[in-house]
Amino acid sequence: MNDSQYPYGQNPNGQYPYGGQNPNGQYPYGGQNGGGQNPYGGQYPYGGQNALSPEDARVRRQRILEKQRLRRLSSGAAIATGGFILLANVLYMPYIFFITKNILHPNTETELILNISVDLLITLVSLFVPFFTVNRLFQKGLKVEPIRYGKATTNGADTFLFILGGFGMMMIADYIAGNLSSFIQDATGVEFAYDFFGTPTSAFGITVYIIRSTLFPAVFEEYAMRGVVMNSLRRYGDMFAITMSAMMFGLMHGNLVQTPFAFLAGLILGYVVIKTGTLWTGIAIHLLNNSLSIVYSLLYDNGFEKAGELLSMLGTAIGAGLGIICLIILIVRKKFTRPARNLSSLPTKSCYGAYLLTPPMILVLVGMVIMTILFQKTGSI
Repeated sequence: MNDSQYPYGQNPNGQYPYGGQNPNGQYPYGGQNGGGQNPYGGQYPYGGQNALSPEDARVRRQRILEKQRLRRLSSGAAIATGGFILLANVLYMPYIFFITKNILHPNTETELILNISVDLLITLVSLFVPFFTVNRLFQKGLKVEPIRYGKATTNGADTFLFILGGFGMMMIADYIAGNLSSFIQDATGVEFAYDFFGTPTSAFGITVYIIRSTLFPAVFEEYAMRGVVMNSLRRYGDMFAITMSAMMFGLMHGNLVQTPFAFLAGLILGYVVIKTGTLWTGIAIHLLNNSLSIVYSLLYDNGFEKAGELLSMLGTAIGAGLGIICLIILIVRKKFTRPARNLSSLPTKSCYGAYLLTPPMILVLVGMVIMTILFQKTGSI
């Protein structure tokens, strides 16, 4: 048995059992303490001095600020959307209670035109006022860049290709969404409800109907969704901005017939607006799509069902074909490229959580889902 206190023999050089006096000081594994209390060099991460380097601390602070900014953008978009829904219902109440009991099923042509006109004005006020107000606050308080209404950043030929190609992709999206809805209805036995105004027969009534169903949505929905919502989020990546605005665009329609297509359309419109650098290209595609739908409706509702069906099939086929051709040309010309990446210090995955999980956004999203379900069960809100 070893008589010394060390199991492997007497330490020949000093107190350390594995040979040799510590050459530099009291730490057994060699070397002077590298700058503080920590024997392995550096500072202790727990207690005492901060372990983060100045650069790490700066990045951490920046991410906190970016997350706070994104949450404010989320709350603003949710408040604008909720304001639109609330204001529309408030403005409708006196009209429904004192003038007409059934706005969707009028008894006369005059009542139908009046209902469409009132709906146009109410939707104009309820959609424009909240989003315009929030956009002003975004630009003033969060330094969001102004919405781009000017000339496209692409040349004339490429702009035309993006508009025609986007319209063609809308035709394909409509076909996909329609077949998806049919599959779900057949599988579940649930028929998706969608009820709206009938079509007028007089020239004046048709004019009002066309303005309400084509020009108005193209301008004001694009302003709200691609202008205010998507534009404010581009700092966090164009794909993130496109997806979030498309999701809100789909849910805002409030019925299962339109929501799937509106979401897909939002993705297409968002991409084209970003690539061309102007909101007008989105408005143009939106207007073309709605105009074609109105032509179908006018034919169906005025006894030309066969012509409406034929035009619908031809429109989808020709539009889709042109869209694919334009897409191929844009790819060859290297214009169909990936959207810009996230420019903030906040990771993209964190952006989705920060934007979707604010109390106002959760409240509005849940509310829109409930409204969609109620519409599905009753055919009206």
